[in-house]
Amino acid sequence: MPGKHSSSSSSKTSSSFGGKHTSSSGSGSKTKTVWYCSNCRIGPLNYHIDEYCPDCQHRRCGACTVTTIEYDPRR
Repeated sequence: MPGKHSSSSSSKTSSSFGGKHTSSSGSGSKTKTVWYCSNCRIGPLNYHIDEYCPDCQHRRCGACTVTTIEYDPRR
């Protein structure tokens, strides 16, 4: 059909570190999803890379705290 096409673009812009660019502050800040181990409380750990806690080897579960933090990549 003319004019019909598929698109694979996403509205989210992610880096290889799992962060998303934010446009609200304009200061170059980014957000990153992190988690804290419910077994030994170590963190923040990278949600997209670390499936297991490097300290106690606990696998991330529903009891682990997952949150989004804002950081300045220029630091």
